[in-house]
Amino acid sequence: MRGFAVSQNIGTLITAFLPALYAAVAPGGSNVPLIVGSITFGIGIIAAVAAFSARETYRVHLDDLGMKNAPVVPREEYERIREAASV
Repeated sequence: MRGFAVSQNIGTLITAFLPALYAAVAPGGSNVPLIVGSITFGIGIIAAVAAFSARETYRVHLDDLGMKNAPVVPREEYERIREAASV
């Protein structure tokens, strides 16, 4: 659970910093909606590419995460593990 908390806090830090970034990049008198929209669109494109290129980890053991050729757990074993964990 710690990994999730760290990534969530980093994401919160980045999103909390965005208004200051927008204020610095788009000073008053400029086309603020276009500048802010362009930055947000660029961040969205980067996030979409990252999500699209990420490897699927469904039915992969935790010990095997990060390995390029991690074996997929057979469905029967996966169901058995899930049933044992829910008890």
